[in-house]
Amino acid sequence: MSTVAGNDLDLTCISLIKDLIALNSDCNNEQHCKIAIVKSASLQNLARRICHAQRIISCVKSLSNNERYYNSGHSSIIGAVGVKQYRDTIPYVVQQGDICLEIGCHFGTTTTLINKAANGRDNLSDYNASSERGGCLGVDVGSNIIKNARKKYPHLLFEVGDGFKVGELARMKKQHFGRDTTNSETSTFDVIYVDIGGLSGSEGLLEAVSLLASISNSLEPRCIVIKSLCIRRLASCLVPFSEVSHKQRAV
Repeated sequence: MSTVAGNDLDLTCISLIKDLIALNSDCNNEQHCKIAIVKSASLQNLARRICHAQRIISCVKSLSNNERYYNSGHSSIIGAVGVKQYRDTIPYVVQQGDICLEIGCHFGTTTTLINKAANGRDNLSDYNASSERGGCLGVDVGSNIIKNARKKYPHLLFEVGDGFKVGELARMKKQHFGRDTTNSETSTFDVIYVDIGGLSGSEGLLEAVSLLASISNSLEPRCIVIKSLCIRRLASCLVPFSEVSHKQRAV
């Protein structure tokens, strides 16, 4: 529908599909729609980049498969649910030397795990801007939360920050790390973890997709891991046609 999705935007397409599915679900007909086929290069690109966290943890899918999309300026996206699954992605996503960011760090427990994977140790006390060691910056909108995080983990980096203000986040990276990332010459952060309340329910889907697009386009991380039920569900049901046709040929 060119008049509706003429700009080929993710949000436009997803919003349209949500409305059509909701309309179909309200009908009394038992023959409910099971598949929606959308002609959208933007949505197909998103389908290729987004992944259910369990597929990464179970080694069913590797992030290296998405390397050509990252080289084109597109971040891989992993949808996780629950703290455990969110943290279990760290060994599969974070590489030593990465500069990482956790948005919605709360009291910093996950931040310490990400930092250790990127830095090779538990703290940044011997961080050298000219070295190849990475690290993780934790940000949260709550000033009291950040005070508690700094008190609990005084050797790590924490700042009050808003995940929707990407320019502010970019300045924080320059302030604290002050060098280009080891594994990428263009990205502001190599890996970004997102744990923001309100992005899990069905009503948070469009806001979550909008946030991911903003982070991907502005900060250009290699990978974004987001704790969000609606994004994990989207990763499960959004499939590029090339994957469907490949399975049919295999059969």
